[in-house]
Amino acid sequence: MRKELRRWLRRLHDRMGLTSLFVTHNQEEALELADRIVVMNRGRIEQVGTPGEVYERPASPFVCEFLGDVNRFDCVVAGGRASVLDSDFAAATTGLADGPAAAYVRQHDIEIVTQRTTIGLPAIVRHVAYAGPLVVVDLGVQGIDRPGEVMLARHEAAGLGMQRGLTVFLRARRVQLFPTVAH
Repeated sequence: MRKELRRWLRRLHDRMGLTSLFVTHNQEEALELADRIVVMNRGRIEQVGTPGEVYERPASPFVCEFLGDVNRFDCVVAGGRASVLDSDFAAATTGLADGPAAAYVRQHDIEIVTQRTTIGLPAIVRHVAYAGPLVVVDLGVQGIDRPGEVMLARHEAAGLGMQRGLTVFLRARRVQLFPTVAH
């Protein structure tokens, strides 16, 4: 019912040609309905942009975490590069200085392989949850205290033979890097 209501609102908005303000805490609703999104944190604006801009290029860790499930990994930026899940990423484009950083990787931006090649961080499958056409794989990642999660298409999970106890190797396809703030 909620999805149908969102589609109806979007069609009505487009047909009427009105400017409207829709306030929600539901990220899916915001991303689907909005032409522009304002993400606020404790009464302060964190970021303004199109749904694509704020999702693909979040301005802060808060925005990144607020707009969907994400895995956080500690890393180090050195010489304008950062290694995350055994994958190398340019940090120079983000303006990050060398030093400690946090890498945020969305569930669908992690690749799982079952055979180690030249790169890939080892992990153990702890749980496989079926969610309709998608499968969420809960992982114990070597050297990292908190669990990781990867989202796969159902056919992809079946092709990889995802099951509890399986050793897999992870590679990041895309990351968002932010400096680590000292507390």
